[in-house]
Amino acid sequence: MCGSIPRKASIVSFPDITKRNNKNKSNNNDDDESIKYPNKRWMGDLMASGATNATLKRMVIPGSHGSASYSIPLLNLGKTQKISIREQLLCGIRFLDLRIASGKKKGAVNIFNGRLMGCSFEEVLGEIGDFCRTYPTEFVILHVQPERSRPFAAQNKVKALNLIRSHFGSPWDPIPERLLCKASLRNSVLDTPLHKLVSQRGRVLVILNPRIYNDFIIDGVNYNADYIQKDYGFFDAAFWLRDKWHNTMDTLELLESNLREIRAHKCHKRRYFVNNQFVLTPSFEGKAIGSYITGKASLHQRGKGIPILHQMIMEHPEEDWNIVSLDFVDLASEAIQLFIGMNFDPLTIELALMGGTDGSRRSAEDVTNFVRSKVLKGSCLLLHPKHELHHLLPRIIHETSLTIVYKLSEKLYTIELALSDLTRTQFAVVLNQHNHLRNGATLLTLDSSKEGNGTIPTKRRSGVTVTWQKTAQQTVRFSYQGRDETEKLIDSWTE
Repeated sequence: MCGSIPRKASIVSFPDITKRNNKNKSNNNDDDESIKYPNKRWMGDLMASGATNATLKRMVIPGSHGSASYSIPLLNLGKTQKISIREQLLCGIRFLDLRIASGKKKGAVNIFNGRLMGCSFEEVLGEIGDFCRTYPTEFVILHVQPERSRPFAAQNKVKALNLIRSHFGSPWDPIPERLLCKASLRNSVLDTPLHKLVSQRGRVLVILNPRIYNDFIIDGVNYNADYIQKDYGFFDAAFWLRDKWHNTMDTLELLESNLREIRAHKCHKRRYFVNNQFVLTPSFEGKAIGSYITGKASLHQRGKGIPILHQMIMEHPEEDWNIVSLDFVDLASEAIQLFIGMNFDPLTIELALMGGTDGSRRSAEDVTNFVRSKVLKGSCLLLHPKHELHHLLPRIIHETSLTIVYKLSEKLYTIELALSDLTRTQFAVVLNQHNHLRNGATLLTLDSSKEGNGTIPTKRRSGVTVTWQKTAQQTVRFSYQGRDETEKLIDSWTE
């Protein structure tokens, strides 16, 4: 959505953990970036987790719309992003939408959004190249397109192609000097496991909007799609990318149109990338322009307390999302963490308990079943405590906590959330394999003997004690103890 005034970004889940980490951060720049930008090398983390079969075709990839529009010098108008390309990449964005045309100076190529001009194209390419060299496990997709209705001389188009080549290399350069992804067939990019793709083919895929080939003849040379692919290694988006512009200011229409689009391009059938643009197009008639400029029309706003985009994903968790592009990605940190988490191992909720120092609590079965229902795509928990837990515990007291025991990669973990902190804010809890340890989860180490029992340590005086019992049949049963009673969970976990 162009022109909205960016509002304060929400923090990715667990605000108390973020504060604690900031107090303990070191002077090491890489450590500082790890704290501020935990998603900076999420693809590398995915490969390190053992996801040897992860492919770009099946992954959920966060993207940004009008990625370089932050560089437009006007205060707000024309901007769809607030933070730089490097910051977007550090936040986890791996699909960039770059719109270019001839600049004001002779031979210049600049970023544009409509008629509004931003920084030089070369400045953006430099940031991308620096990021990819700093984090060699990450794969970035660039969609480069001439801005509509802006003049773009053929000589400047050649300059743009040569700038891309100068920063990412040519198809004939060897790896690792070459960042450019070299391929002859789409399947060799879409279906190649990620770890092989980044190590053998390259880490920057350049896709060109077909408009760039219009009126592109210099000295008798026709710079068509075939010529550019052969000479530069850049690909025609007409064959590589489904990128529907929904052209609406109506939120419901935008969401329904995106659902129709992704359902028309199921993962098992498609041989291309699918970019779902969750982007509202402003209307400049009547009062609509007021909402547009003041930022009141946004998918990051909270309908009934929950962001509209979150609500849509929760209602349709099993769709085959591929690339998901957003405006103002600094406001969408929770959504980005959600999309990233969907690529990781399954997360199974074994037990969820909620209680306070006054003895108030609900049954383990009720709480556990509710929390289980909030796990999306089988791998990522998305929970909005302020708006979703009141039916379980209407009166949130100062020392109320939610304790969750869950399984990841055949191991048990536990995490404790202070509901009194979370319910005073709009924070969402996003829990998955990628972020759970840095957000305070601990590995639950059970006694190695055949039988035994123990207590899961908790940091807060919640009035709830979680215990486990390991039987001779290697079955682990959980229970939790309130002030006067112990309640067994009906489910169990076999080691």
